[in-house]
Amino acid sequence: MKWKAPVIVTAILSLAFASPVRSMTVGDYASRRAEQNITFYIAGVGAGFYYAMNVAKTTGQSRLYCPTSGPGPSGEFYKHVLDSYLASQGTSINPATSIETVLLGILMKQFPC
Repeated sequence: MKWKAPVIVTAILSLAFASPVRSMTVGDYASRRAEQNITFYIAGVGAGFYYAMNVAKTTGQSRLYCPTSGPGPSGEFYKHVLDSYLASQGTSINPATSIETVLLGILMKQFPC
């Protein structure tokens, strides 16, 4: 079969040039937090957490935090709580920590079940 070789070569090249998906770190966030796309990113992460917790509630599964009902918080809300938390922690937080983990921890404290 003639098509096998091109498909295999394409697959190998795709793997060689693929970049792994990684979380945004606290250090990344601190150095880029004024960028508009960072606000969009944080809003997307927060919205994902919000909808996941509402699906868990609807299906009777355990939730990590219990958001209030109604529309989810805005991207500015998520960015504000992150900025406030990071400012309160100073240099005690490891810059390699994922910002998603930090945000989830904040939400778990702010909206306990």
